[in-house]
Amino acid sequence: METPFKPGQSCAIGGSKNQFIVYNADPEDLPSKRRCTDEGQMPTLEPDAAGDTKLRETELELQQHKTAYRQLLLRPSPELKALKARVRELEAQLESKEDKLKDSEANNKALQASADFNYHENSYRNMEFSSLQKVLAETREDLAKAKAALGMSARLAFVLTSPSVHAENPERIQQKVDKVMRSLEAACRELENTASCV
Repeated sequence: METPFKPGQSCAIGGSKNQFIVYNADPEDLPSKRRCTDEGQMPTLEPDAAGDTKLRETELELQQHKTAYRQLLLRPSPELKALKARVRELEAQLESKEDKLKDSEANNKALQASADFNYHENSYRNMEFSSLQKVLAETREDLAKAKAALGMSARLAFVLTSPSVHAENPERIQQKVDKVMRSLEAACRELENTASCV
């Protein structure tokens, strides 16, 4: 296949600086003839200086935007600061209410224990009061009997102290009557004191 270039011809691509020498591709040629002796003979393209500068400016601008975005993320907004402060305030209020709730629960337990104790104590007091009422009723009954006996003794003493009886042995009968009266009065006072104490 024929080529537009002949061996040993100097050609240029993309400008006068990009020159290279064309060698014959015949395998019989020596490798040294097929090798470029100067890197300047290799085909290269001139860089676009304006495009490269614009690309660098774009990369720099992108980096600046990234840095600004990161700083924006790290810097909370006033609304976020206010929201965080409100959250901390609500957490403090919740903790305070939890402490008050614990105190209320402890007070309720103490009141319940006191109520249970008072219930049992009142039950015992009621039983004791019922027993005392029964004893008081029995004491009043005994007192009524003693008063009745005292009345009978008084009538008996009146009979024994009548003039007809005194004629036989008045002193002896009077002593017996006085003794009986003192005993009955002492018993009556004792019963009355017992009833008043109950």
